[in-house]
Amino acid sequence: MFRRPLSPTRLVRAAVLGAALLSTSTAAEARRAALRADVEGYAMAACLTRQDVPYLREQGHLWGNAILQRGHGSVEDWTTLADAVGAAAARQTMSMARGDGAVHDALKPMPLLFCHELVRSPAVRAAKVRAMRHLAPDYR
Repeated sequence: MFRRPLSPTRLVRAAVLGAALLSTSTAAEARRAALRADVEGYAMAACLTRQDVPYLREQGHLWGNAILQRGHGSVEDWTTLADAVGAAAARQTMSMARGDGAVHDALKPMPLLFCHELVRSPAVRAAKVRAMRHLAPDYR
């Protein structure tokens, strides 16, 4: 079927509409990415606050506070996530490794690896999904 070419006015309207739709989806994507980054970061910060090393605990508190200050949503949603991380941390054993020395060197705790693995565990992943579901309306 033969179609007439679009007038310049209609071409401009179509371009503006396309750009508006693209920017809307891009903005929604950016909000979802910000939500995911905040939830993942807060889970990691919550794990760090439970470590024995004072520097790591302090960094965890600072990181978590930064997310709460710039983030969105209720403190209760964030606290629920932190509680789930704490419960999972209590069930998981600390990652350990030997240094570069002799084989008989004592095992050393690896709190960063512990937290890395913890925030990817099924229980914490489920808690992150729940937190994202509860916080999503606040990130719109």
